[in-house]
Amino acid sequence: MPAMLNLWRRHTPKYPHRRKGRAYVKCKCPIWVDGELDGKRFRTSTGFRNWQRALKKLAAWESPERLCFKSLHEAVKLFLEHHHSLAESTLRKYRTRLERQLLPHCQQQGIEYVHEVSVEVLDAFRSGRGLAVTTAMKELETLRQFFPFCVKRNWAGENVATSIDPPRNIKPTPVEPYTPSEITKLLAACQKFGKTSYERRRAKAMLLLLRYAALRVSDIGTLRRDRIRDG
Repeated sequence: MPAMLNLWRRHTPKYPHRRKGRAYVKCKCPIWVDGELDGKRFRTSTGFRNWQRALKKLAAWESPERLCFKSLHEAVKLFLEHHHSLAESTLRKYRTRLERQLLPHCQQQGIEYVHEVSVEVLDAFRSGRGLAVTTAMKELETLRQFFPFCVKRNWAGENVATSIDPPRNIKPTPVEPYTPSEITKLLAACQKFGKTSYERRRAKAMLLLLRYAALRVSDIGTLRRDRIRDG
């Protein structure tokens, strides 16, 4: 379906010509686009105040060879649905990295659609987080899975995550076991945990299970009673 889009100035409250409405464009207010694209209402900011630059972006939007405009929020949702068969622990990490971390960052930058995410945006997203090397590498792996998923569906023109170099010369963190004294202090702290005796018993049970089974905290927190054998 052909695109039917129009540019207009979104006048800010501090400008006196706001009452003149959309028809007045001889100002420096942000330029927005409104109309119909692919049979749906399309209303968003061009990201420009310069009319000529906004016209070039409008031409790209109206081009028959344009990308499919998919919101980042919807793309993340479809990505998670596509990988629904993965382990819950893996899906939980995907949700954390994409829904709770990447989406809020892009919203702060005024980015709504997948194709608007650039290498610079991802660099800024990763640089201010102060992650450990191994955590940063795992996060990059998630991004390198998400953006090819979008490219294959014509939501993005390129996999911007491939332009980010992974950490190199990663040295494993030495494992230092707790000393008997530290374990004693941890068990003693369980007696002061929470507000009820149930919470204190549960904390102690989880701590002992961590010690003897070496499971992850998330696995212990979701461990069902029917998985216990012989006490």
